[in-house]
Amino acid sequence: MLALTMNMSRVYMLASDHRWQWEERCDAASVPRSRISEIKRLVFEAYVRARHRADDVRRHGALLLDHKYGSESIARAKAAGVPVGSPVEKAGVFPLEWERTPFHAGAEGSSFVKVLIRYRPEWPQSDCDRQMAKLLEVQA
Repeated sequence: MLALTMNMSRVYMLASDHRWQWEERCDAASVPRSRISEIKRLVFEAYVRARHRADDVRRHGALLLDHKYGSESIARAKAAGVPVGSPVEKAGVFPLEWERTPFHAGAEGSSFVKVLIRYRPEWPQSDCDRQMAKLLEVQA
């Protein structure tokens, strides 16, 4: 979708939209979750450095950051002209649920959205159909 909407033939994505994984690590190490935003800032700064050093990153690069911990970095990326997307699915949940309703409310300021969908052919067809219908809401 990103390649189509941005007229890009390829995309080099630096993904740092992890939420629950960092929360679990912070909780296990007794580190305040507020520090997760620092990680998102470091990822953004690393991306900007790579963008200045590599033409491929400048032409084909994009960032994936979550609004929960990366909203400041998303704003900085947009201000710098960096294509930046954000997840709209509820992290770690099956079947697919939106983080906010309507789903696009979770993508303010983003250039595109990302949806992680879990799918296993051995799951009941009704579960697969419900998830596909939910995913098609993004297209609407």
